[in-house]
Amino acid sequence: MGDGSMKRVAYVLATVVALTSLTLAGCSGNNDNASTTPQSQSDAPSSSSSASTGTVAVDADPFGKYDPPIKMTAVNTLIAGNAKFLPGESPSNNIWIKTYADELGIDVNVLWGSDNVDKLTLMVASGDLPDIFALPGDSTMFDQLVDQGQLADLTDVYEKYASPLVKDLMTRDGGRTLEGSKRNGRMYSIPRWHDPIDASLVLWVREDWRVKLSLPEPKTMDDVVAIANAFATQDPDGNNKADTTGLYVSGDGTEPDGYYNLDPIFYGFHAYPNSWVEDASGKLVYGKTQADVMKPALKMLQDMYKNKLIPKEFALKKGEQLEEDTAQGKYGLIYGEYYFPDYPLRSLKQADPKSDWKAYAIVSADDRQAKMPVPGLEILNRFVVRKNAEHPEAVIKMLNLATEKLFGPNADYAKYNIDAQTNRSIWKYTVVQQLMPRQEDNKYVNINKALETKITSSLTTIEKDAYDKVVDYMNNGTLDNWPYFAMYGPGGSIRHHLEYEKDGRLLYDKFTGTLTPAMIENKDALDVRFNDVLVKIIMGSDVNEYDKFVEDWYKLGGDKMTQEANAWYTANKK
Repeated sequence: MGDGSMKRVAYVLATVVALTSLTLAGCSGNNDNASTTPQSQSDAPSSSSSASTGTVAVDADPFGKYDPPIKMTAVNTLIAGNAKFLPGESPSNNIWIKTYADELGIDVNVLWGSDNVDKLTLMVASGDLPDIFALPGDSTMFDQLVDQGQLADLTDVYEKYASPLVKDLMTRDGGRTLEGSKRNGRMYSIPRWHDPIDASLVLWVREDWRVKLSLPEPKTMDDVVAIANAFATQDPDGNNKADTTGLYVSGDGTEPDGYYNLDPIFYGFHAYPNSWVEDASGKLVYGKTQADVMKPALKMLQDMYKNKLIPKEFALKKGEQLEEDTAQGKYGLIYGEYYFPDYPLRSLKQADPKSDWKAYAIVSADDRQAKMPVPGLEILNRFVVRKNAEHPEAVIKMLNLATEKLFGPNADYAKYNIDAQTNRSIWKYTVVQQLMPRQEDNKYVNINKALETKITSSLTTIEKDAYDKVVDYMNNGTLDNWPYFAMYGPGGSIRHHLEYEKDGRLLYDKFTGTLTPAMIENKDALDVRFNDVLVKIIMGSDVNEYDKFVEDWYKLGGDKMTQEANAWYTANKK
């Protein structure tokens, strides 16, 4: 996954934190602001501690306490350089370290806490490994350590010790990530992964404008163009000025997915520019190279730009302008994620309470359904255990404990997750953890069931909080609670996640391996070249220039990327 995609994932997670209050925040965590964020075998490295002397009681209890206690060493790469601690606290002295000792009998010595990848790389290169540490999800260090025999095989201890809740959360994507993170069918890491369905895109429409102009709901690509045209030409804001635009586009051409909010246009033409898909022969090809379906979408975007349905200066806009631009109330269509009512649309709603936005599913240019791509594995971190660690099962027990404290029925948000009073992201102090996939989807389902039945007793604390805000907006129109209504209320944006899946409209990336050497070397640069040709064609260059782009793509590293992707696919295809 490119850097731009990681930024989108980071914002999805950050938004989940701000909205739910009980989920984790951030990707690897470069910001501790809790309010805005969701080899050769090494036998005895000097940094590792052995178990305490004496007989240690070990059983299959997922939460069984060691007696006498055991000692483990760790490195915490979730702690950013600006992590906040109370006076006297540190990566090795905090509520999570104390809880491991008190409830599990595990004395964890955190050697250092930092998200500095260079420091981590030097540690791995030295072979002086702690008992447990985390690697970046897309790092090649994981495969290197597996190949060199430096990591413990966790397959059996996971099956034996993982709690029911851990196993439930880990397989909420049907086991896709868990299986895809294995090597040779064995589990050498605990993946901390983000559910990519959370980043599915919808079409946000100025519903008050659509109703005012008596326009149909967007069900086809022709509808989208017609609505954009009406918004640009029929003075929907009623100020007698030609100052409104149809489809908002922003981005950064220097980022690999710089203009991602144009992607659904390509999806409508069955082009999936950021996915590895099968061609007619069963081989993998990168979506950007399928000129036959890319060019019709580019031609439509070119026509929209020519007819002033897309901002003239779209190529100069940056993603950070999104809220400022939408707050001006001059744009009527924008593709984005489910959380857009919270950001960036909240500002416009506050300034103009009569404005209204509604989410619609992406549409197709023909009678075939447009599909929503699901990226390859979005593994944020891989928690690994060094080979010959005395108690690998202890890591599973710590994972069980963290999952219960963060997501279980008795989860304590202020104590273990985020302390709003001190603005501390306490969840970062854990040495092993996972996220909670499909939390937003489940919240939507449960809230709408409660709205229908008026029975709220089965709602969790975070669901009840969101439910109350939805009801308050429905009854009282409280503007601060409009984002909750637009996301979780009847017909809210999250329903499209469920419908995409129910209707078979999810397109899973066929490549779920770690980045190959050629991808690391070439992919981001080739994606930026795509941005360049995208902008040129939209602004009027010959659409057939795209054929030259595809030819150059293969010459400049794409051919090697394709070979490596297919080698992986042949070896791993079931």
